[in-house]
Amino acid sequence: MPPPRSTSPNAITAWCLLPLSGLALAACAHVSPGKNERTSIKEESMTTVNATLSGDEVSRRVLKLIEGLKSSDQLTPEYVAEQTGLPVERATGRSGAFGAGAQLTPDWAYNLYVSKAPGDDRNKLIFDFSRTGEGHAPMTAICGMDYKQYADALKGMGFEDSVTYGEHGRVDHYVFQRPSLSLQVYIEGESDETPEKVRHHCVKMITVE
Repeated sequence: MPPPRSTSPNAITAWCLLPLSGLALAACAHVSPGKNERTSIKEESMTTVNATLSGDEVSRRVLKLIEGLKSSDQLTPEYVAEQTGLPVERATGRSGAFGAGAQLTPDWAYNLYVSKAPGDDRNKLIFDFSRTGEGHAPMTAICGMDYKQYADALKGMGFEDSVTYGEHGRVDHYVFQRPSLSLQVYIEGESDETPEKVRHHCVKMITVE
């Protein structure tokens, strides 16, 4: 099977444009933030809350959130904060949009955000590991829970999986579905250091709707 393609660095563009705090959007440090007023639904310091989080721990929290979802209608700021323990912030200037994010290592950050597409009443969640340092940083630091472990966990929750191919027969993404809920999981090889690491697939981004 040909290797999967890399996810686009533009995948978090819409999130970076939301008027949230710089801490909430560690992966968007290179994007000029808006000057809109921010409104947090949690008072804890994001630095304190996220200081000890690893990529594995964030992954486990996201899987816990997914496990309890019956539909995307449940994706409210309060529910996401309760299920993940992450410091969620609402976005002003865009009705219903909210999210969380923080730096995990010098090269990696996570972003979790929920919004509605124009003209669509359904919530869509996007969870993303983003490079914030060296542009070709290996995924080792955030791949302790790799794609196989994610897939096994999701199948254990009752999801059925399938694969979507792109150009030249490359894997574009994997689809996991159960009644009223659909996930798309995008992967990358851990690194290009060895053939084994190229074939070791890590989760780069998940969409839920």
